[in-house]
Amino acid sequence: ARAMRSVETTKLPAWLTVVGRSKVGKHMVGGEIRKIPERVAIVKIDVEGAELEVLEGMAEFLQSHSPLVLFEVLPVYTAENQVRLDRQTKVEALLRRINYTILRVRKDPSGAYAGLSRITSLDIHGDINQCDYVGVPAAQAAEFA
Repeated sequence: ARAMRSVETTKLPAWLTVVGRSKVGKHMVGGEIRKIPERVAIVKIDVEGAELEVLEGMAEFLQSHSPLVLFEVLPVYTAENQVRLDRQTKVEALLRRINYTILRVRKDPSGAYAGLSRITSLDIHGDINQCDYVGVPAAQAAEFA
């Protein structure tokens, strides 16, 4: 059966656009179910805690196609949250291994987009406004931060 699709628009910084949603049977899944095009410029990952698994599954694709990767990782809050800290560390290591640089999306006090900052670690923090990131192929990182 063919998936029915409804498109949602998400308000993002001016340089970003579009989010899709598909209905497969009775389940809604993010994005469209279709063949990945030859050239992909941006991948947005919004999987509520499964970022590591998605990035692991996409690592070869990211290496060969070099898209920007937009993702969110919720804060670790404290060093005692070892499970979340370990997963965050593995996300950082995976991106470094495939030669990606991590940029944090900066926001002003109102939550509006205020730029990008190059970071070496997602860090332990409790600020929900510091949870959005862009993975950039290292060869392009200078263009962004």
